[in-house]
Amino acid sequence: MPSRINNNRPMAPPQPSTATTNTTATNVEVATPSSPAPVELSSDMASSLGVDTQPASTSEVLETFFAPYDDTRKVELGLLDEVIAARKADPATYADGENPFQIRYAVYNISSREILEKLVEADKSGVDVQILIEDHQLDPEKYWNVADEFLQGNGFSFEADHTKLSPEERKTTDLIGIKNDNLMHLKSRIITYPDPETGQTVKKLLTGSMNPGESAVNNDENLSLISDPDVVDRYIEMYEAVRDDKTITNSFDPDAAINPMFTGAPVEGKRVTDQIFEWIDQEQEAIFLSVFSLRNLTTPTERTNLVKKLKAAKDRGVEVVVVTDRKQSDGVDADGNKVFWDDWTDDNLRDAGIPVYEAINTSGKFNAMHAKSAVFGLTNTKVITDTGNWTKAALGSHKPDKKDQNEESFLFINSEKLDDNMTGRRYLGNFLHILRKYAPQNPDEPGAEELIHRLSSNPNWPRVTVDFSVMAHTFMGQDVYITGDHPSLGNWTSEGPGLKLNTKPGRYPFWESGGSLDLPFGTQFSYKIVKKNPDGTIGWDPDQNGFLIVDPADKRFTTPDGDPSRMVRTDEF
Repeated sequence: MPSRINNNRPMAPPQPSTATTNTTATNVEVATPSSPAPVELSSDMASSLGVDTQPASTSEVLETFFAPYDDTRKVELGLLDEVIAARKADPATYADGENPFQIRYAVYNISSREILEKLVEADKSGVDVQILIEDHQLDPEKYWNVADEFLQGNGFSFEADHTKLSPEERKTTDLIGIKNDNLMHLKSRIITYPDPETGQTVKKLLTGSMNPGESAVNNDENLSLISDPDVVDRYIEMYEAVRDDKTITNSFDPDAAINPMFTGAPVEGKRVTDQIFEWIDQEQEAIFLSVFSLRNLTTPTERTNLVKKLKAAKDRGVEVVVVTDRKQSDGVDADGNKVFWDDWTDDNLRDAGIPVYEAINTSGKFNAMHAKSAVFGLTNTKVITDTGNWTKAALGSHKPDKKDQNEESFLFINSEKLDDNMTGRRYLGNFLHILRKYAPQNPDEPGAEELIHRLSSNPNWPRVTVDFSVMAHTFMGQDVYITGDHPSLGNWTSEGPGLKLNTKPGRYPFWESGGSLDLPFGTQFSYKIVKKNPDGTIGWDPDQNGFLIVDPADKRFTTPDGDPSRMVRTDEF
């Protein structure tokens, strides 16, 4: 995850120089805890360096995004634009109930004006749009939620209580409040349409911890964009079960790369908590939780709980680390004001010897560490993620016959089966980023770098070959090096010039390291390009230091052939 930080090393007199970084083809702004500036790599320079500027794909059927560092709003608006464009390419007129161009939202709430306006645009373009919202969010006292007024003002039919609608009306009403004893806490955005060129039905799903709200873009959030039709079909089933008061049955296929599971009154079959506990019991390497609201879950199938399960994992040698939101765990905000009741799960985990980092997102009063994910394993990585918190409200009580759960969705992802661990690396990288972001708020726990250094000493911790490719004009006898604050880079030349780059006939002025830097995943360091003169003196790049986190699964970086064990950093001096 490249960025820039202030240079604290000797510099030559300023000279014209452009330092650029290979990010993505769309030049996404890069952000890290050190607040870097946006950087980009021109397509011409990338071509001349022989570097592919397309981001590493997490898989063909699943893409992962993390707020606030990925442009999640652009992803959602792009999904809506996709079905709008397909509808505009089709001149046909469809009767009610027969329109194949569909947008289906089942979300806790919507407050983003951009998204509301795009949904109205879709409706006016001839797309069949229907939205399910938790009915509590339609309360007039919640003055900040104006989605219902805005959509009704633009012609959307509306009913605040789905139980008042007939079966046929539930299919045709545009905006429906879901009124149940518990919360409709899904965040499913589903589009379906016939491809204008092939006629084949396209199905896509955007789901995760992130509501389509205004302030959510500043939370720590996760979103998955899924194009696997079987997975999307399961979310369509859940959508219709919630809308029509039907039932859906959970199942789990151990051979599948992606298993969606659900909770709530419409759901029967296997319980999500049982599957979570199974994965905890199976794990032998690492469990990293970053969950907004974390409670000591229980299950009717065993006389045990989450704390006991995680302690047993730690006692058999599994690395277990937890990050959760402090407002949810301790019930206090950044100023120490009581905003919620104090839960003891974090204290019980610490008593079990497990590091727990509590987070206060200081972006705004209503912002949070709202991620909901767990990373299992280092060699073959698995991920649990999506909308659901790890609470009794989300996952239910220990009573097998009591349906007291919110309507939530969970994704169980076997990343080794899905994409050779690339999605797992994405989540591991995001976990390390969240850890670095919030560890300073937890002085009684190990510092982030101390903990990451210990974790990365595990023999199964992933390692990455880091390549450098630099455009540098030199004179005869002058060499090019990468130096920095890491031993492999000479510790700012106190232990030598650093990593030597090489060129050859036909490649000059391009200098390359040739894959000679092998580092643990998640290592971070500052560096600078230098030119070593024949007399031994050093010419420093006058630009600011480069800053690098070793994470080839980051979508803003280049990984040759999507290989999760390699990454390329490209610069110019």
